[in-house]
Amino acid sequence: MNHKTKAMIWLSIVLLILLVSKSLWLDPVKGLEGELLKYKDYAQSTAPLKTGALIWDSTIFTYEVVSVKQTTEEGSTKIKYQDQKGEWHEEELQGEYTAKVRSYIFRIFPVRDIRIKGGVNDGK
Repeated sequence: MNHKTKAMIWLSIVLLILLVSKSLWLDPVKGLEGELLKYKDYAQSTAPLKTGALIWDSTIFTYEVVSVKQTTEEGSTKIKYQDQKGEWHEEELQGEYTAKVRSYIFRIFPVRDIRIKGGVNDGK
């Protein structure tokens, strides 16, 4: 192996380590409380249904919520979500919310961003 080949192999390894670190630890949103946490759980469970293609629903793909925002304090958002314990809840949150969910192949390689806006039966 010549010098350029070794350098490219090392560069590839370093970039792969950076991608794994970013995907596993930096991308998922953390530290949410209250209504933002509830909306995160709603977005996490809704994202696979928003993709529209059967291949996206396989076990190869995983979904991580990368951002949650309350867009306005006016109005309300009805959600149905599954909490960390696996129990289903239905609630109405004050304000309007949006979330961005990223789909990954094997939890490492980002494939697609899915935007979730509003709640159940909002027609959005």
